[in-house]
Amino acid sequence: MRKRVLLKYLTNINDLSIRKKLVFSFFIVVFIPIMITGYYLTHQLRQISINDAMKQSLDDNKRIAKQANSLLQIPISISSQLLIDNQLEEFANTKYENKSQYVSAFQQYKRFDEYMDLYDFVSNIRFYMNNPTMIDNWRVIQPDGIEQKKPWYAEAVKHRGYIGWYYAEDFTKNNRKYLTLVRRIDFLHDNNYGLLVLDLDHSYFNTILDEYTSPTIIINGSDIITASKNDLIENDITPLPSKLLKNNGTFDLKVHNHSYKLVISSLKPESSYNNFKIVTIVPVKTITKVANQASMLAFVFILISSIIAIILIYFFSKFLSNRISRLSIQINEVTKGNLDTKLDLAGNDEIGKLANQFNFMIDNIKNLLNDIKEAEALKNLQVIREKEIKFKMLASQINPHFLYNVLESIRMKALINGDKETSDIVKKLGYLMRRNLEVSSSDVPVKSEFEMVESYLAIQKFRFGSRLSYDIYMDPLAKTINIPPLSVQPLVENALIHGLRNKEKDGFVSLKARLINNELLIEVVDNGQGISQEKLKEIKERLNEMNDLDGKHIGLSNVHQRLLLAYGENYGIKVESEPNFETRVYFTIPLGGIKSA
Repeated sequence: MRKRVLLKYLTNINDLSIRKKLVFSFFIVVFIPIMITGYYLTHQLRQISINDAMKQSLDDNKRIAKQANSLLQIPISISSQLLIDNQLEEFANTKYENKSQYVSAFQQYKRFDEYMDLYDFVSNIRFYMNNPTMIDNWRVIQPDGIEQKKPWYAEAVKHRGYIGWYYAEDFTKNNRKYLTLVRRIDFLHDNNYGLLVLDLDHSYFNTILDEYTSPTIIINGSDIITASKNDLIENDITPLPSKLLKNNGTFDLKVHNHSYKLVISSLKPESSYNNFKIVTIVPVKTITKVANQASMLAFVFILISSIIAIILIYFFSKFLSNRISRLSIQINEVTKGNLDTKLDLAGNDEIGKLANQFNFMIDNIKNLLNDIKEAEALKNLQVIREKEIKFKMLASQINPHFLYNVLESIRMKALINGDKETSDIVKKLGYLMRRNLEVSSSDVPVKSEFEMVESYLAIQKFRFGSRLSYDIYMDPLAKTINIPPLSVQPLVENALIHGLRNKEKDGFVSLKARLINNELLIEVVDNGQGISQEKLKEIKERLNEMNDLDGKHIGLSNVHQRLLLAYGENYGIKVESEPNFETRVYFTIPLGGIKSA
């Protein structure tokens, strides 16, 4: 195959003019190596640029994660102090007798306000406490059903003592979203707990991200807490594929025909049960800009040099190819189909010798074409006669549609492959025809009947290819038992014609002969479309009729009637089917029994 392809390309090159061959040789010898070298150098320069940029981005990502973790230590420290604050425990668990007593206690407990005054990073502190004697004042809040159903509330309660980070709304500030620390505070003495919520001003993260050139996103769950270069991120990148955020490392991303390199790392602050994702985004077009400019300059230089070289080669080749052009003109006449044209070129040089050889070749081609026509005519006559013989042999015994399909398959297979498979199928078909012609009223051994059916299935397998497979099993003790002739093949034909009619692939037919309870059981099973209960009832009724009105089940009816006549009314064909699964057709014959008169 490779030699044919190579020969085809060489032939195409030989058909080119000398002028074109010189230009072509320039591309092969000069232009292509330059292009390959330029591409390789450009690719290497581009890869070096990407590697340097990715190394810088990895370092930046680590530094951002470290700085963000340091910033988050502030709210973590506040929550840890409140976790062991005895004053908060006393304040939260006291049963206040009246409003005045609670207001006084609230004014005395100033820790929340002190933290907010001390750290600008903390925008708000809320404390949820189930104490009916306390009054909601947007700092201390009685949990209601709405708040308790929010994911952050339930998760924080479940992870007692551990810190959760969320991007959540603060209803005390017009439902504005904040980066929120949530932590359950257990009061061991009172066997009770409250929920601490710290809203953080995430704009402080921007001071960290602004120090770095690459766009970076800090993500909590599926929410973007903050991002640098928001225009790029909002318009092109987000939302990021959730699959990427499940892992850490370096990844490729293509959005809107733009390629990006992503560096993803996890940030899990101290005592936290969830984490942040730090995503650094590196646009490939930015880091390859210098390499692309160098590539463009090299391309322009190569293009100009190539144009100059092509012009020089063109004029030089024209000077050399005048005589060859005359030869080409006369050869073109021959290529149009005029084999009576002769090349008449004076001279004994290579071109003159080529003309003489070409004239000799034309004569040989004429003779060869005549030989081919005669051989084809003889071959076609032989094929037609063979088909007529095969058709006449099969037409009297085999269904015409089956004959047509099989012979057509054999013909196509022979034309394409010419292999032993075709010979085997033809042999089986001949065997099947011969057996059908030799059929008499005398019983035949199971082995003989199965051999004929196997030939039939082999032919059908050849016809349908991978759409059909089959399995034949004979109990060794059943091979010599005599059965009525042509009692099995109609069952198999019925399975193929009706059972597997709409089966596009994986059709399967199973044929078995077994001895069970002093009886011979012969069954045919197919995995076709099956038979509905209504249709199955109709078939069973028709089996008992001598004449099938619509002619669809004559084979089965014929076998059924012969079995009844031979062995009595307890014996005959049985049909079982499960729609869309399989159909089983079988009959039994008594061993050593006497046939009915």
